[in-house]
Amino acid sequence: MPEAAELSVVIITFNEERNIARCLDSVAFAGERVVVDSASTDRTVELARERSARVVQQEWLGFGPQKNHAIGQATRGWVLVLDADEWIPEPLAREIAQVLRAPSADVYEIRRETLFLGRPMTHCWSGDWTARLFRRGTARYDDRPVHERLLVDAGARGGRLAQPYMHDTYRDLSHYVEKMNRYSDLFAYGGGAASRVGLARLLGSPLWAFAKMYLLKRGFLDGVEGLILSAGTGYYHLLKYAKRWAHQKRSGPRAAEPEAGS
Repeated sequence: MPEAAELSVVIITFNEERNIARCLDSVAFAGERVVVDSASTDRTVELARERSARVVQQEWLGFGPQKNHAIGQATRGWVLVLDADEWIPEPLAREIAQVLRAPSADVYEIRRETLFLGRPMTHCWSGDWTARLFRRGTARYDDRPVHERLLVDAGARGGRLAQPYMHDTYRDLSHYVEKMNRYSDLFAYGGGAASRVGLARLLGSPLWAFAKMYLLKRGFLDGVEGLILSAGTGYYHLLKYAKRWAHQKRSGPRAAEPEAGS
């Protein structure tokens, strides 16, 4: 395996014993591996320490703030942010080690290849590039409670790596539905609750989400799994906006400012 002594890999966890070993083993080439855990009750911490990762306990702050806290624990010159259900294949590990010997950018995007029900979604989730590798001090996450975004400093040079990293986020369909329910709660009652929802969004957003994934991105080429994922994505959009609508209805007309076009 290659070596990247100047790389810190940071991972946030809560009850990730199913995934953490695979994730940490895939980045054994890094000079430092930091796991920021939110009081897991399973073997997550034990498995991380068995692999010589440094474990830091931090109560849950929300996805963006939690990842920023993890980044703050890094001590090497470069940071790679991973979720516990992601891992780095060996070709990407070699590429990262090579790039860090003579970097031409400050922030690198890496293509994410995601499995759904065991099948790579090469069309539904095509073009899924995320900035994950960056020079320490050049980027941080926003404070969104869900679907956080990496904010890059002005003037930071960007680049892309050729090899993808892997992502397997759902154990089965029940886990998929459970996660949609949890994430839609975070959206509806968390940072997304400021803008009002009208009938146009309730109708249009789910239909557009399905059509975009299944037709425009040719998700039908991903087989039955592609159909299920596209329909589920439409349902998620309905769920999160319906929950926000119901929350605003209970809270009264002053709960949020009107949103143009809603």
